[in-house]
Amino acid sequence: MSCRLQNAQLLVCAAVFLLMLMPVAAVYGQSEEFDSAEMLDLINEARSQYRRCGEHVFRPAPAMAWSDTLEKATHAHSQNMVQTGFFAHVSPSGETVRDRIVQHTDEFDGFGENIARGQRSSRQVLESWLNSPGHCRNIMNPDFTHVAVSVVADAEEFSAPYWTMKLGQGFPEVDVPDGLVTIDPEAVVRRLNEVRAAGSTCGGDRDWSAPLPLEWHNGLGRRASHSAQVLESQDTEILRGDDRELVRVGFARGRERDFRSAVRVHERGTSDFEETLQRWLADPLSCRAIMNPFRTHVGVGAFESASDGSASSSGEIFWDIVLASGTPRAMIEEIASFMEGRDIQVYGRTTCGFTQGVHREMTEAGIEHSYAFFEGNAGPNRDKMWAAIRASEMRVRGVPNSLPFVIVDNVAYTGFTTLLTLYRAVQQEENE
Repeated sequence: MSCRLQNAQLLVCAAVFLLMLMPVAAVYGQSEEFDSAEMLDLINEARSQYRRCGEHVFRPAPAMAWSDTLEKATHAHSQNMVQTGFFAHVSPSGETVRDRIVQHTDEFDGFGENIARGQRSSRQVLESWLNSPGHCRNIMNPDFTHVAVSVVADAEEFSAPYWTMKLGQGFPEVDVPDGLVTIDPEAVVRRLNEVRAAGSTCGGDRDWSAPLPLEWHNGLGRRASHSAQVLESQDTEILRGDDRELVRVGFARGRERDFRSAVRVHERGTSDFEETLQRWLADPLSCRAIMNPFRTHVGVGAFESASDGSASSSGEIFWDIVLASGTPRAMIEEIASFMEGRDIQVYGRTTCGFTQGVHREMTEAGIEHSYAFFEGNAGPNRDKMWAAIRASEMRVRGVPNSLPFVIVDNVAYTGFTTLLTLYRAVQQEENE
């Protein structure tokens, strides 16, 4: 999540996991002056133009449609922020962007959320979002097909309006199209795990290695294939070097709800997966995405562009890889049995979705544990915690000074963002 002040008055926040006119109609109500059709027109007008979002330049994106089901989720979040007095993507009860989406709809496979406070019109809040790189990227993301915005304020308390925008990515069921390249999942995963085990600096000073193997996931493979087809249909330019950015992926339905976070990386070239992999590894950002030790599942898709029909002509291949972090439901019982009887303590920040996610996974799995969340700025709390850890000479596994922070039988595990990666790390610790 990213937040920033604008003109020392207006506050905006975006999640990728992405002003109302006074007076406000009723307590915790939608403004009578808010016009959803006008809001949609403004959003699609913004998407219809080339736009710079921070360091990234977006091409014009297709128009989005208004979603009544997303509107219910946006209104619920704006109302909750007004009623409880918080301003964040994760509620005080631990409810995340994904949680709010799946409560209202299962029609989207990806989603984003922007929030804002204090703006007094649709045009003003949209300008605030477009002037903030994170929010702007959500709005200009060509993968999003649907959108909804809601604004709520407490008229009796004269509170600032709270805005929520939700964006959804539809994933239509389609027949297998001509041009889809056949992928050998076993060979792809084997090669990726060889690369992850060997390690790499990814063009920097840090030694990236990922001892935990990736697993193939059919849903991610279908998603990657669909994305590759979209890349081909739009003749997408592949940005490289400092211009390249990871595309965050959200999940909202089916077995893909198992995943807490994911990223995707694009490429275009030949039908040779090894050649494509080497291109990814030569790009620092793509390399780090593949080497990330907390990714647990992968899917790869490829789509061939149309050739000119000549004997010497061959279409260009558009590639997409999706790497996700999560705990498959099929493994919950196995993990719960393994963790039974252990002394487990979870620490983190109230606004840290990963910490909340691990705590929630443990609770849902029936794994007994204690937990404590930091309030406010996590920096000083984290520094104190690490000072205590160093003084105790406790063994530490994972990424130093990272959340979530979990102690299992007097060993500290840091930065393991899902129950599955934590489980694998504890297994490795005991096998060494």
